[in-house]
Order: sequence, then structure tokens, then C-alpha cells
Amino acid sequence: MAEVEDDDMLLKSSLCVSEDVGKIMEMIEQLKILVDNASTVEKAYENFWEMLSNFQEQSHLLDGHLDVILSELVDVVMNPKSSNIKNEAFKYLHTVMKVRGYKRAVRYMSHEVKDFTIFTSVFF
Repeated sequence: MAEVEDDDMLLKSSLCVSEDVGKIMEMIEQLKILVDNASTVEKAYENFWEMLSNFQEQSHLLDGHLDVILSELVDVVMNPKSSNIKNEAFKYLHTVMKVRGYKRAVRYMSHEVKDFTIFTSVFF
């Protein structure tokens, strides 16, 4: 009986994570559009942070979806429509790395030199 309840909890947890990741992906897609209004951008970032903060204690739940999330964010950074979008994408990347940890997140990012120059240009 306890095994059945554990299986039900695991299934509900898995469905909840999938729903949350879907919402996170929608927020990243909206990032490409929302850069016109500063208050809208800030509200979108707050929603993104709130959604990811749900994974603070169990960040390993993001591992199965981390490659998709990071690839979308890196795509926004590599092909920005404006510098504001690029800056916001870096804020989102920072948030993902803060929640999951940079050592885990870096595994899913490109290690090519051409990509490195884009990321270092933000800091120097």
C-alpha cells in the first residue's frame, strides 16, 4: 500500500515538474518579445525567479530539462535582437546557475572558443 502511494506521489511530482518547466520555457520565449517595457521585463524576471526558486531545495529535478532551458537561453544570448534582450538573457542564465549550480549547468553549455568570446564580452 505504501509503495502505491509513493508511486502516486512520484507521478504527481513528475507531472508538476513538467508543467513548471513548460512555464519556464514560455517565460524564455516571452523574453524575446518583452524588452520594450522596463516594468514588464522586471515583472517577467520576478516570475522566472519565483518559478525557479521552487526548485531551490530539490534542484536535481531540473536536470532532465536543463539542456533545453540552457540551450534556449544561450540561443537568445547568441542571437539577440537588442542588447537589452542579451542582458536579460544573462540574468536568466545567472538565475538558472544560481539554482542548479554552475558546475552542473556548464556541462550543458558550449565549450567552443567562438562562444566563449561572446560570454566574456559581457564581463569586460
